[in-house]
Amino acid sequence: MSLRVEITDCVDDDTWNGFVARQPDADLMQTTHWADVVAGYHGHTPRYAWVHDGKQPVGALLLFVEPYFQMLTRATHPLLHGPTKRALPVLRWKRGPVIPDPRRRVDVLDALLSGLQAEARSMGALGVAEATSLPDLVQPDCAAVLSATGTWHTHATFLVDLSTGEDAVWAGMKKVARKAVRRAESQGIVVRRLTDEKDLGKVWRMLTEGWERLGTRYGRRQDFLGFLWQALHPDGHCEFFLAEVDGEPVGSMGVWQYNGYVYEFFSGRAHAADASPSQCR
Repeated sequence: MSLRVEITDCVDDDTWNGFVARQPDADLMQTTHWADVVAGYHGHTPRYAWVHDGKQPVGALLLFVEPYFQMLTRATHPLLHGPTKRALPVLRWKRGPVIPDPRRRVDVLDALLSGLQAEARSMGALGVAEATSLPDLVQPDCAAVLSATGTWHTHATFLVDLSTGEDAVWAGMKKVARKAVRRAESQGIVVRRLTDEKDLGKVWRMLTEGWERLGTRYGRRQDFLGFLWQALHPDGHCEFFLAEVDGEPVGSMGVWQYNGYVYEFFSGRAHAADASPSQCR
């Protein structure tokens, strides 16, 4: 049976998010919640692609109409960023598509790409940009972070099973890690979950001070945190935490929660955290 691709600007949130959430490869970046973040912050137009087999949806993909050169001009030519924001569009997505039946994955992908290429031609876009697929969630051992050339990657992703309970997670930590937690508690460091959007300014300060320490420059604006909070926090998909000493922030962390996984992002540390405990107080 041939597959039909329908691409639309608008969907029913509950219908779309329900379909995505029911699939094993569900990802937050394929929900309308993430569409709200990207549309609000970047101004990119979300498009929703359904793949039908005549009876039911067999695939779904959230993508965006983006200017091809936007990332380049934002970083290297700020004055050109505005004029190019609506010029030379491409269709781009992250962490998708969502396909319920892995046996039909190749057919659904072929149908999707054909449909997207036709859509790109009809709207005068440059084409369909290479997308990022769902990442591997587990790096089983240290050897997994070695590249084919034998060099170490800068980052790796590790999976920690939180369903075993706090005692089991604590027992599974290395002794040096448990010692560091106890030392932080003895120094009066308290971690709290944010309940007020106004506290996001403190999170941003932790991030910028951390980037300054590393000598890096992050391309996002502070209001990105606000879009994350407004679009993801109400349904429990995003939380922010502050580590404080006597009410003064010394560190921060954000987490995404979706499909049974919690992802760490935007960890930051204040300059004061590098000082001695007495100086932090």
